[in-house]
This record gives sequence, C-alpha cells and structure tokens, in this order.
Amino acid sequence: RDLHSFPTRRSSDLGAVEEQLGYSLESVEWLPGMWAVDGRARLAACDAYQGGYVYGLDAASAAAAVVLGAQPGERVLDLCCAPGAKLCYIAELMGDRGTIIGIDSAENRLRVCKSILSKYGLQSPELHHADGRTWDGREFDRVLVDAECTHDGSVKHLAKHLVSGRSQVLEEQTFSPERLASIAALQLALLENGARAVRKGGTLVYATCSLTTTQNEQVLARFLGSDRGARFSVLSLRDSVASLWPCRDGGVPGSIRFDPDEFGGLFVVALRRAEYSDEGVGKEDKIHPDKEESTATDRS
Repeated sequence: RDLHSFPTRRSSDLGAVEEQLGYSLESVEWLPGMWAVDGRARLAACDAYQGGYVYGLDAASAAAAVVLGAQPGERVLDLCCAPGAKLCYIAELMGDRGTIIGIDSAENRLRVCKSILSKYGLQSPELHHADGRTWDGREFDRVLVDAECTHDGSVKHLAKHLVSGRSQVLEEQTFSPERLASIAALQLALLENGARAVRKGGTLVYATCSLTTTQNEQVLARFLGSDRGARFSVLSLRDSVASLWPCRDGGVPGSIRFDPDEFGGLFVVALRRAEYSDEGVGKEDKIHPDKEESTATDRS
C-alpha cells in the first residue's frame, strides 16, 4: 500500500479521483486524513497526480514523518531526503511554514527531489547536495535520519530482483556479512551526525526499511552506548502516537516495527535530547504530533 497525499493548500475532489482511477478510496484509520486505493490503480495516469494534487508514499514511510512530529515554524532537518516524497509530506504537515533542510549525497536523486517539490508547489524545503555523515548543521528542533539501507523490508524491491532472476545479486547486496557491516557503519555515522544537529530538548528520529536487527536495533544500541548517545532517551511510541497503529514493538523498548504485509517494512525509533547533558538520560517520554491534513494512499 502506497500513500498518496494531498497538499494542504489545495483541494481535490475525492469522487473525481476515484472515477479517474476506477477504484474506491478507503480511509486509513490509523493515519488520520489518509486514503488507500487498490494497487492496480494507475496513479501516474490520474489527472490529480499529473496536476500535482496527489503523490505516492508508502504508509509506513509516512508514519516515520508523523513520528517526527514537525510543527509549523520549527527548524527541521531531513538528512537523507531524496527522492523527496517524505520531504514533501513533512513540509505539508508543517503547513509549508518553517525552516526545512534536505540533505542527500546522490546528485541525480536530489534533482528528482527538487522537481517533486516544484511540482507540488512547496516553498519551505531547502536542498543541499552533501554527505549526511559530515554536513555541518546545528540547533534543529527535529532531525530525521531515514538512513540508506538494504531495502529488504520492501516487497517491491525484493520482487524486482527475484522476477529478473537476480537472486544471487540480491543476496550479495542485502545479506552478505560484508554488505551488512558496511551499511551499518554508514547508518551509525548518519545517526551520529544527525544527533549533532539536534538542539537540547529536540527530537531525533531514526528509521530504515530493513527488517534486520543489524541495521536497526544494533545500530541504535551502539549509538546509545556512545558518549553522544548518552545525551538521548528513547521516546515511547507505542504509548503515544503509535498506540493504534498496525505495528509491533521493536527490539529496543519504545521503538516500533512495521512488517511488510499490507504496507512496507519499517523500523522507527524517536529519541529526545536531554535539556542538559547530565539530565534526562534514560527517561521515557511521549509525543503527540498534530493530526495531518487531507491525504490519500494506494494499496499494493
């Protein structure tokens, strides 16, 4: 299931969208304002899509943006922003008001991101071609590290390799010890730099679409065990924003996981930086981000 959201400044006739797609829209109750449509629907051929009223975003990925909880007027950093649908969604949740910085090391993907933002008329995001491990930024209210991963939580990604007979390549790129060690090192470096950018009392969200503990719980444990990580505490998502979501507890208390059944697989955890370096460590907190504006999804 992919999420198709409506920019907050625009109106769209849901009945007309259903007629164009040939499928009924279904409300996604656990994400207020979201809609699901059968995956056979040709979204790209829909006038609403071509006209910049709806776009595709996996529901689990949208959940990571909701966990971030960005509010209008805040300073927000998306450290791995391309190809851009999640960045669009964050900007919408903020009413396109505030400072939103998007960083990505892939120049071609960043061009796609710029095109998407232009198509949907979003003005607040500012894009930078840079390495998220070393980009220097400070005092952000909220930072999202949706890190590069092996994408093994994406059924579409796995099917693409299996259908094309590239199972050997898939195994080498996803599950080899060398690949896992390399990607985990990258993820930890991204998380550490994201932590540097968060102000005292700010929120840091780490997410991947991998199902492996190597890229999720183990990366998080290494970070929390460091001097910098000791300044952060894990927020309790299941007791707050994710209480009614179709997810399960992650291996680190407070984190959550989506299994790749109805939606894509996702691991997500939210961390709060202590107001003072020697206070607040180890305490749980709760977050209650505001409800989103009108949006829509696609069932796959």
